[in-house]
Amino acid sequence: MAKRAKTSNNSIKKSSKEEDKEKQKRNTSKKGKHKATSKKEESTSSKAQNKNGKRAIDKQVTKIENEKEKEEQLVKIQEMKEITKKEDEIPKEELQKINKCLFRNIIIAVGILLYFMFLILGNINIKQEVYITDLKVFSFSILFIAIIIIENAYKKDSGQLAIYGIEFIVLSIVTLALIYFNKAINFKYSYLVLAISYLFAIYYLLKAIVMYIKMRRDYFMNHIKQIMDKDE
Repeated sequence: MAKRAKTSNNSIKKSSKEEDKEKQKRNTSKKGKHKATSKKEESTSSKAQNKNGKRAIDKQVTKIENEKEKEEQLVKIQEMKEITKKEDEIPKEELQKINKCLFRNIIIAVGILLYFMFLILGNINIKQEVYITDLKVFSFSILFIAIIIIENAYKKDSGQLAIYGIEFIVLSIVTLALIYFNKAINFKYSYLVLAISYLFAIYYLLKAIVMYIKMRRDYFMNHIKQIMDKDE
């Protein structure tokens, strides 16, 4: 009986030792798993931190680039404003071109005014039959001049000459229409001719102003384009 008790005690001790060993193995395996998971978590967190750091750096770089671009654009805008404000920067050659166009239109306007004044005086001092023949001669002469101007405009590919040709055609038509008005309303004929001369004068005045503004604007726009091309 004593032997059996000893053997049973030994077997119990062995089983308890085996259980302790299994528990130790389980604990070590659990610790290993915890270590592996913690390492994985650390690696993922470090990767995420690296990604966030790269994103932050990229954002800062883009912000700096955008700020530089904005500064460059502001400098260009300020240069453009200074160019448009300073009227004295137009060279003499460009001013001479502008003045030639204005002077040409003023001469034409004065010539047309004098032409209509002579028509009024002719209506007073010349017989009606002779006056009507004079109007016909003037009308066809002006039309002939208009055709020559339009041909030169076509050869030179000049828009300004084409406009002058159209203006002379209108003047020729108006002169031809005065023959009818002279017969229809002879007592108000001088007032009508005077009103037509004023209309032509206003037209050429407005045309000169528009051309002056347009030519100055075109010069400044071309100058700004040259600056933009140099910067690029």
